[in-house]
Amino acid sequence: MRDAILAASAKEREGALARLQQGRERSVELMDQAGRLTDDASRAQAFDRVKALSAADQKATDDIVQLVRNAPLGQDGALLMFLRESVVQPSNQVGSAMSELTSAFEAH
Repeated sequence: MRDAILAASAKEREGALARLQQGRERSVELMDQAGRLTDDASRAQAFDRVKALSAADQKATDDIVQLVRNAPLGQDGALLMFLRESVVQPSNQVGSAMSELTSAFEAH
């Protein structure tokens, strides 16, 4: 979402929104897979809670995506420059590290 808000062109914005959608679809897929492997009642309850809360989260995400699509593209001010130069890469690196951590747990 951050990348879509910071986008300097329509192409960048649509690419960011497409990545957002792919990530959400992958999250749902992984949750479904993990849920099918659950043989414990408390874990099953936890998965059910996540599914129940996910509907409201998806609605909020859909709403903000629509707002982002209709918003003017970002202006190159000091704040956006700082976000692009100083916030985006560390945040992406943390996301990648979290994915690697998840993969390490899935492998065992």
